[in-house]
Amino acid sequence: MEENEEAFYEISVAPHQVDNEYVHEQILYSKFPQLKIPFGKLRLTRRSIDARKGKVQYVLRFQSIDLIPIKMDSKT
Repeated sequence: MEENEEAFYEISVAPHQVDNEYVHEQILYSKFPQLKIPFGKLRLTRRSIDARKGKVQYVLRFQSIDLIPIKMDSKT
């Protein structure tokens, strides 16, 4: 992992944008201009709702697929 690379990247989106990957990509690269990982190498690993102060937002966490642990099947 590079020195300035983070383990995950979080963004907030409005409810009507929660399933729009194009918007996610645009927000990610504007919030994290140093991000060098292609969007296709990032996976959505967490989706939560932030409804503080009556304003509903979704918080989306993305991680590089290279950093996501692989679950091994114990039967093999």
